[in-house]
Amino acid sequence: MRRFSFLIYALCPLMALGCGKMVEPKAPAGGPVAEQATETPAEITPPEESTVDIGTIEYNMHIATLIADADVPEGATAEGHDNQRRVLSLFTAAVPAPAPDELWVSTQISYMENLRDLAVVYQGTLFKKVNKGEAEEIEKFSGILTRDNAKDKSAGTRVNIMDGVDASAVSEIQAYAHVKLLLLPKDTDLSSVDPATVTVDRADQGFLQSNPAQITFK
Repeated sequence: MRRFSFLIYALCPLMALGCGKMVEPKAPAGGPVAEQATETPAEITPPEESTVDIGTIEYNMHIATLIADADVPEGATAEGHDNQRRVLSLFTAAVPAPAPDELWVSTQISYMENLRDLAVVYQGTLFKKVNKGEAEEIEKFSGILTRDNAKDKSAGTRVNIMDGVDASAVSEIQAYAHVKLLLLPKDTDLSSVDPATVTVDRADQGFLQSNPAQITFK
């Protein structure tokens, strides 16, 4: 009897182990792998080319009235003042008196983005005020901007601001430009366009004023 009881006690730990949860053996390396669900990637549609309207043209067009570096008289000081967009908002120059017989002022027009296949006509008028007097129209100018010349600042005009001015009596001159912008329809034959007289729909017309160029003689 004691021998039988001893066998029962000896077998109990083994029975307890046998009552545990069965663990499935791991699949051998290189064995079958459960197939994973895959999603077919959505077809990517290329973005459409953004539309450029006259508002975009106005925003990116820079019109600067100034004395170009090569035209600053000897002994004069000149300085440009930019706004937060780094666009010229004021140009000042101090020229030693007496005023010279010639002082060349330029209005430079440039477009800072890619015009792609677009063309923009500019029709400008340059004004001056002598000794804070009435504004006087001194020059009309026009031309066409394309992607070939839009960024080189060659568009615009260059005028002798002293023409018709009494050099012995002038103490200051202010110059500025008004410029009308016309966005031409795509595929326009530019050889047939007269920039001084061409017209477009009102929705494709814009207007900008340049910074003032303030010139003093001391």
